[in-house]
Amino acid sequence: MADGYDHKGYDAEGYDRAGYDHKGWDREGFHQETGTEYDSRGYGRDGFDAHGFNRWGLDHDGYDREGYSRGGYDREGLHRETGTPYAPDGFDRNDIHHQTGASYDPRGFDRAGIHVETRTKYSPDGFDRDDGLHRQTHTKYGPDGYDGEGYDSKGWSRESIHAETGGRYGPDGFDRAGRDCDGFGRSGWLNGINKATGTHFAPDGFDIDGYDQDGFDCHGRDREGYNREGVDKEGYERGTYHPPADW
Repeated sequence: MADGYDHKGYDAEGYDRAGYDHKGWDREGFHQETGTEYDSRGYGRDGFDAHGFNRWGLDHDGYDREGYSRGGYDREGLHRETGTPYAPDGFDRNDIHHQTGASYDPRGFDRAGIHVETRTKYSPDGFDRDDGLHRQTHTKYGPDGYDGEGYDSKGWSRESIHAETGGRYGPDGFDRAGRDCDGFGRSGWLNGINKATGTHFAPDGFDIDGYDQDGFDCHGRDREGYNREGVDKEGYERGTYHPPADW
């Protein structure tokens, strides 16, 4: 720097021989290309335009032209989407969750998705927050068949409570074992009694094993395979001898 300029042509204050720094600004804050306080893109030396917004559309306080921060909060701390102090994820602008009053949600995850206990993206039972996948199975269900909320693929919890109803019975009115509040199964039977008729026979006239009151099934055969005339499928009458099928 024999002449006061380094090998790149700048002096100790960072200005070249023409009086401009490497970004094109002179000592008074005027730009080399435009001759004004703003560069060719419309931003001043401090990175803000004539309206006070930077290239990301934020003012000096971090709010956009509509008055919201990058996180979606206005100056009063209300969120753009909810109109409350809390964002859709339940956290306020200070990263406090409205349900817990702490920096983590009810499942123990902070705003960034890190669990308070494990300090990783996974909860103690192995699920992450964002996509709900288990670290071992890479599905929404852990090795025991339950998801991160504690429900299986059919919506039942370990305590046999249904996720949709919050009770012992699912939306269809049946419990986990497939029984309604009266104990009848989905097919309408309980100990051989049909719920619709209150008898041993369903509305179609058949019992739980598929036989009518005369003992015949829908094909007209009894439990031994004989029809109403007493003839089996091979044409033998009841009580007559016929060789075994493998003869």
